[in-house]
Amino acid sequence: LTQNLYDGQVVRLTLNTPKGNILDDAMMGEIQDALDRLAQQPGVKLVQFTGQGRHFSFGASVPEHTRDNVSDMLHRFHGLFYTLADLAIPTAALVSGQCLGGALELALMCNFLFLDRSVHLGQPEINLGVFAPPASLLLPLKIGQARADDLLLTGRSITAEEVDEIGLATQVFEDQALLASGVEDWVQQHILPK
Repeated sequence: LTQNLYDGQVVRLTLNTPKGNILDDAMMGEIQDALDRLAQQPGVKLVQFTGQGRHFSFGASVPEHTRDNVSDMLHRFHGLFYTLADLAIPTAALVSGQCLGGALELALMCNFLFLDRSVHLGQPEINLGVFAPPASLLLPLKIGQARADDLLLTGRSITAEEVDEIGLATQVFEDQALLASGVEDWVQQHILPK
């Protein structure tokens, strides 16, 4: 779901699939199409990612990680990261609830990470016997190697308090409603005038 806000200066992409906003092949294709269109819109000052409902996203589709599909699925998923890196538009993730695996990698790719206190972030891929390639690169840059290793090699989830404590959060809000209004204030103060 794509929304244009502030006369098109901010574009919000909402992850919206039943049961946890799973990043399946169809959703990744829709995100890629939206990002490709944004590259042609010079007036966009910020791209926001958010999740429909109580959770940002449970992550990439585990059922699509089959031997036959995994190569194409990873190619599409990693392509999103290359597109975001080349987009030259600031990005922000507005995160509530669960933000796991590939969803956390998407949030980490953003310049700004806003969350509320319901958040649980984690890279649980190690529990499935695999590692998180984008997170393995992004987490050390953002929080240092030791903290990155902790998250990547244990697969544990962390709360909003710990996310803030390790310096990963731009801002933490008490609940989802305050997250929405707080980010709106932040955008008006820090993005729109630029």
